[in-house]
Order: sequence, then C-alpha cells, then structure tokens
Amino acid sequence: MLSSKLSAALSPRSVAVIGASSNPGSRGYYVWRSVTLSTGLERLWAVNPKYRFIGERPCFADISKIPTDRIDLAILCVGRKHLPAALRQLAGKPPEAVLFAPQEEGPLSDRFEIEELLESARAMGARLIGPNSIGILNPAKGINASFWPRMPLPGGVALITQSAMVATGLMDHAEESRLGFAGIINTGLEADISMAECIEWFSSNAAARVIAIEVEALRNPRAFACALRKASQTKPVIVLRAGPGSGYAADRLAAGRFGTDAGDDKAFDALLAASGALRVRTYEEFCAAAAAFSSGTLPAGRSAAIIANDSGVAALAADAADSAGIIIRGLSNRTIQALHKTHPEEHIPVNPVVLGASAPGERFAETLGMVLDDAGIHGAAVVIGPSPVSTLDPTLSEIARAAMKTYKPVFVSWISSRSTPVVRRQLAAFPDSRIIPVRTPELAMRAFGLLAEREDIIRERRSPPQHGRGFLKKEELERIRTLFEHVLHSGRHVLGPREVRELVSTLGLQPVPAKLTMSLAQAIDAAKEIGWPVAIKAVSEGLGSRSASGLVFLSISGPDELAQAWEKLTANLEVFSPLARPEGVLVEKMASHSLERELRLSIKLDAVLGPVVEFGGAGLASSLYDDRAVGLPPISRLAAERLAQTPKAAIALGDYRGLPEINWETLFNAICRLSDLAAAVPALRELRLEPVVPVPDGLLVLDAEAALYDAPLAADRNFSHLALQPAQWELLRTIELRSGRTLSLRALIEDDFPLLKAFIQELSETSRYYRFHTNAALSDERIAELCRPDWSRSGAWVLVESTDENARIAACGRWSALSELEAEFGICVRDDMHRLGIARKLLHWLESEAFLEGFHKMTGYVLRGNEPMESFMRSSGYEAAPAPAVSPTVAWSKTLRDT
Repeated sequence: MLSSKLSAALSPRSVAVIGASSNPGSRGYYVWRSVTLSTGLERLWAVNPKYRFIGERPCFADISKIPTDRIDLAILCVGRKHLPAALRQLAGKPPEAVLFAPQEEGPLSDRFEIEELLESARAMGARLIGPNSIGILNPAKGINASFWPRMPLPGGVALITQSAMVATGLMDHAEESRLGFAGIINTGLEADISMAECIEWFSSNAAARVIAIEVEALRNPRAFACALRKASQTKPVIVLRAGPGSGYAADRLAAGRFGTDAGDDKAFDALLAASGALRVRTYEEFCAAAAAFSSGTLPAGRSAAIIANDSGVAALAADAADSAGIIIRGLSNRTIQALHKTHPEEHIPVNPVVLGASAPGERFAETLGMVLDDAGIHGAAVVIGPSPVSTLDPTLSEIARAAMKTYKPVFVSWISSRSTPVVRRQLAAFPDSRIIPVRTPELAMRAFGLLAEREDIIRERRSPPQHGRGFLKKEELERIRTLFEHVLHSGRHVLGPREVRELVSTLGLQPVPAKLTMSLAQAIDAAKEIGWPVAIKAVSEGLGSRSASGLVFLSISGPDELAQAWEKLTANLEVFSPLARPEGVLVEKMASHSLERELRLSIKLDAVLGPVVEFGGAGLASSLYDDRAVGLPPISRLAAERLAQTPKAAIALGDYRGLPEINWETLFNAICRLSDLAAAVPALRELRLEPVVPVPDGLLVLDAEAALYDAPLAADRNFSHLALQPAQWELLRTIELRSGRTLSLRALIEDDFPLLKAFIQELSETSRYYRFHTNAALSDERIAELCRPDWSRSGAWVLVESTDENARIAACGRWSALSELEAEFGICVRDDMHRLGIARKLLHWLESEAFLEGFHKMTGYVLRGNEPMESFMRSSGYEAAPAPAVSPTVAWSKTLRDT
C-alpha cells in the first residue's frame, strides 16, 4: 500500500537543493556537498540567487529556471521565514517529495507553523519528510540526500529514526564492526511521512535483511504496530528506545517534540511483543543486534558454546549468557573425545572451552569446527583477550574461514578497543565470512539471545494453537453494559460495592461474601451473618489508598474488636478524607490464604496505547519493584500464559514452600476475559482487582474497584480505542439460504483452527487446487496463519452450520489490502454446499466489509480453467483484466459502491 511519491522520497533519482551554498558551515553547504558526492543520482540541481555556479555545477536563481519537468526530492535549506516562499516557488514545478533540512535557528516545532507548511506541500501533491530531518541515505544506490557528510557502507540494515543525532550516532558506531546499511531515513517530527510508512517500505525492500528503528514517541500506535507486524513476518525488526529510567523526562521530551506522551514502557514492550519486534536499549546493543541479524543465521535453540583464550573472559561470557537466557550446556561425549584426541596433553575439555593464552589462530578455528559439529550446540561465541600469541591477525581470518562452513551463528569478541582497527581490516578481507563481530562478550550474548528470541517468534507464529481461548459471552457483555449504563445514568463514574461484586461475578471470578452497612449495629449483624473473622472497609467516592489512610481493618474476631475498629475508621475518615461522601462501611468475610499468593489483576488506561491488562503480585513490595506484566488487548491464549508467568510473583504459584500448584487455567482465562472486557467496552477507565487469591475452583477477589468515563459502552467496528485491532468477535449474523437452511456468519478466530483444518481436509482435490492454487495438502502452519489475520489490513469470515460442539464450516472468505484503495478476496465453499447461493452471500459480505474499510476496488485472482468461478465472477459484476498467456491466474475486479 505504498505510493510512487513515497518511493521517490525514500529512493530519489533527481534532487534539487534549494538554498545550496558554497559557504562552509551553512546548512546549504553540507547538504549540497553530500548530494554532489552521491554516485547514484541521475540529476541534481542547485538553487540560490546568490550564485551562478557552486564549484563546477551551475546554480539557478529560482526553481522555475531548473531545466526539468520532474523533481523527485526538493531539499529546502533556507531559513525558517523563507520556507513558505520557497514552497510557493516549488508549486510551479512540484516535486514528488519535500525535505526540510535542519534549521540553523533551532528545531522547527511550532504546530501551527508546521501545519501551514504541510498544507502547502499537500496542495502541490508532494509528500513531506520531517521537519527536523537530516534526510535520507541509500548506500547501495550511492544516494546521500542528507546533512551527514559520510556515506556508510552498503549492507542489509534499514535504519529508521525519529532523532537526527541518534541516526548519525548509530552510523558512526556501526563503523566499528563494518556494519552496512540498505537505507537510512530520519523521519524527524513526522508531519507527513511516518515511521510506519517507512517500515512498510523497507519490509518490501529485498536489500533490507533487518529493520532497525529508533523511537521517541508514537502518534499513531496502530499504524506503527501494523507496519511492525507486516515487516516482522519476513525479516527481524529491532527497536531502540530509552528505557523506564527516563521516566517523566521521556514524557516531557515526547510532549515537547511530538505533542504526545511517551507512555508506559512496559505497555510499549507489550506492543512490540504483539507485533513480533525485538527491543534494545543502547547504541551498543543496537549495533550488536544489527550485526547478528545481518549475518542471516538463526540458532535452532538457546544452547551456546564459549571458546576463549582465558578462563576469566570465559567466565564473563558465561555470566552474560545466563543473563541473556542462553544455556551453556556441556558438550557431547563425541565432541569431548574429538577435542581430547586432538590435544591429549590437556585437561578434558568442557564448555566453556578455554584454550589458553598461547593458542594460535589455527587452534581456535579447529576447536570451533569441532564444537559446531555438536548437535546440542546451536551457536558459538569466540572470546579473544589481548595476548602476544592469540593475536587477532591472523586468528580472526582463521575463525572466519571456519565460520563459512556452518549455518550456526558465530560471534567473535576481542575485548580491547585498541584491537578494533585490526578487526576492521580482517573483516574487510573476509566480507562473506558470516562471523558476527561484537567487541564485548556481554553484548555478544545479548545479541545471541535476540537471535534465539527471533527464532522463538517464528516458531510461535507457525505453531497451531494448543488450547482454546474462549471469549466473554454476548449475554455476559450485555449484563456488564447494562450495569455500567445504570452507573452513568445515575450521575456516577465509580461503581459501588454491589456493582463491583456483580461485575466480578460476571467476569467468572469469585467475590468474597460481603455486606454494606450504615451503622455499627448493622455491621455487627452482618459479621454474624457472614461469619467471623471479618474485615471492614470505608466506601466512598474520591478516596485514595484506603489502607494508607487507615480506612481498612482486617482480621476482626468479635463485636468488641469491631466496635473499636469502627471508631478508628470513622475518625480516620474525618481526618484524612474530610471532603469524602461516605456511602457506608463494607463488612467482608476474611478469607484464609497465603500472603505469597496475593495477586493483582487490572485494566488501566495508558495515555498512548489505550487500555492495557496488567498482572502481578499484590501489596507494597510488588509496587516498589514494579513487579507486573502488561498485555495489550486482544490477548491470545498463548500471550495470557506468558503474561501470567512473567512477574516474579509467579514463582509462588507453582509448587512453593509446601503449597500445591494453582489451577493455571483459571488465571489464563481471567486474563483473557479482562482483555475481552477492555476491548468490548471503551467506557471502562480502570478496573483494579487486588488482592486476588487462587483457590482450587477459581480466583477469589478480596477487593476490587472500577471506574468509568464518558465514552461509548460498545466498541466501534474498528475498535479505535485500542492500539491493536481484534476480530469482530461479538458480531454474529444469521444467513438464510435459498433452501431455507440457516448458517451463522462470524469472524474467523484462532480457536477455529481445528474447524478450519477439518473444512480444508473435506475439500475435494479440485476445490482445494482452485482455492489455494496448489495440489499439496496445507500444512498446520499454513492453516494456523489463516486463523490469525491482521484485522487492521484484512478480514476473515466463516459460515458455520451450527453453534454447538459439532459445528462445521460450510464456507470461508477473506479479504486483504492490496493497495491504498484496492483489496483482494478469496472464497471457498465446501463441496456439498455448492449451488445454494452461499458464495454470493459471502462475497457480498466481504465487499461490504472492504468498502467500509475504505477500499473502492475488489479483486480476485482466478486460475485459468476454473470456468465455474469465471462465470460466478461475471454474474457478480466483475470484469477480467488482460493477462499474459503464460500467467496461471486472471485478475477479476469490481468497483465497490455503498450498498
């Protein structure tokens, strides 16, 4: 879905520099120098009324004098006050794209000023890069349309940054390991061309083997996540962003530059995890990860071997491996015997393999080859400390030759920065060696961990779902919406105790027995009815932490203790919350449980990413150490498992200190149901369940709070309040066939894997060939992929014969985006359901869905010889496009209209 204008902006063939200069130190001087040194530009022009020539090249007084009708990229190197006039001049010969060079007066950040410039660019049909962008570089094509004077090496890394200095810093840092780039784009403030568009552009660029991104803030999280997901399907994506230590400083920076918050760091991590991207936090990590992925190798597992010339550096590498989740497992007996046979005079080798300070390069290469032949070893890290014998020249060349014989990743670390020039020379001599040069073993192991994580992502995406997820039922959601509507209509935004208990019960959780009381006498009667011991809690709108204010009293065993607690509670309410409007005192049954298993489940509203689901330990300790995991709705069953097992508090949920393992299914289901609630009801501002205690038959909620705000009680069709778009899982339509039979139309979801697999297996060979264009049976991996469409750019629907456990899919259909205005569709009907009008009804539904998503053209690709489908296309208003005789398919298209 990329326009030619975007391609012209990111890979221009002709460039005009407005404000080019021969005055050293000016912005026009630096940009013009970079452009003139480009070997890949077909045409370039300088524009400045002060010059007739700049060097040997002619300089034009204004844009109208340029002898061309087409300019791919115009770079404006004029002062801020001259930008509007320069854009007006460009309107006479409008370029495909405009780049604002960095301003000498400081960053261009005034929102109204930027909007005026953007409107001028749009009026002439041009795309805008920046403002505050240093430009673009395409080393493979020899194009440097930027402020940066040095052309990086060509290679496989596509770099996209919001910060100009981060881009230059990364290019500078990458020289250490001779890291090459497929392209570099600094998006600046992203007034027009966004990072998401650049990610999508590089995802279809064959030269880019890995996409590396630096992010400060997100203006459109969904577009960003959608682009990440598409790119990560085919290549690794690395994201560099400041960590949680930046705190409020990150919010101030994001607000100052982009007009938005930075957002919660763990929520951002959840966005990356859902999109299949990998996170790094430093320049060094970025370069190590980029070098690792540029090698084109992935480990089959997390087991690594360490080969070093000293036990100290080997220990450092092993410690780093443990931190990165890499296993330093023992070598196989066969490998040990081979190593010992080669050097019988030494101790029996173990992993790490320490060769000694006098080991020559041949010894390193020989040992590396033997270790990599071990089936239990998935990669190796060679660590060479400074030694007069184990010199990097020629040791590195020997290792490079050995690494060329394996498909496993091989890292080389050299510890000393003084050895870096030698490494560069050696790497230049072996450009195809596939070794991964990373100076320190700590960074090498971190990069190894990212390689293994990428392999895990690929394996997870290809794996069929192992367990059903289930969703909140329609009647449960309606009950919750009715409850929330009552609260809002009564002029409140906070749920009362009874309403909270009803919400908890509807979510499938267990509230503790409780009763709201208005007097001490009522409280004593309630405690007797519920059973001692009890807890009492003040109930009122506007209260902060009730525990910190002395408004909660626990383990009350009798009437006298209750009277004392009541007196203290009412006194504390007057002191700490004098403006509160008390609604009463809640008397609750004290549930016996282990403090180690007090948990917290919540839905919170992130300023950038919308509602998020959090899970962690309850209480002060968990808050102090921020022991929580965060997920973005929609949360899959597998993501729920990962979320439940991430916090440190999860350790106590297994066999722990004599406690039996909890029923994990209840916890996984609770996380999924909270995800459904957050997705289905935008009006929910916050839900806090704390503490939550696992019990044999579920989860017991000891305390809960819920708050609403003025937003719809039902999500719109695109779930615009979420960062990630889920399936329309609530939508269920009944379709009546000509025969009078009825089918249920609903979205295809991940849980439908067994149904879809059975449907495909029931198809005849002819039907399967015509639909999937292959005679081969579809693999489980391919079927799992069909069950996981990206709903932000596609949709998948099924017609089901019944809604009980014996449901069968009668037909399935899918649409997906081909371009900005065109969508592709595919339909398959079970053989015994032909000629019932199913295909036409399903096609009409797909057309309606695509039109509502903004597509004006629908296209289907039909195999030649599929005469029934060709006839169906004609009768449905589709026309065949001319196609070469050698093409196996013919494109049939139709203009969509509002029906």
